[in-house]
Amino acid sequence: MKCGTTSLFAQLSQHSLLVPPLRKEPRFFSASSWKQRSLGWYASNFHAAATSTDAMTLDASPTYLGNLRAAQWLPKWLPEARLLVLVLTAAVVFVRGS
Repeated sequence: MKCGTTSLFAQLSQHSLLVPPLRKEPRFFSASSWKQRSLGWYASNFHAAATSTDAMTLDASPTYLGNLRAAQWLPKWLPEARLLVLVLTAAVVFVRGS
């Protein structure tokens, strides 16, 4: 199902203060990634932003909203992070699915 994350990512990436990550959707907190990758791997995705003064970056993984692991760890690791959620309405899903 599509919700517009790629379009929003492309638009936000044009901002002068935004430094895009290496991977748009690292999905680090997904069950399979969590067991296979380290926090260092996740942090390396944002290395360019970390070395720039006043830079912002983003993680466009669509799987974090309902993920307990992400809800528990993101505030601890990235207390200044902000969450932006794109929601596809049920009416649109119904029309697309019929």
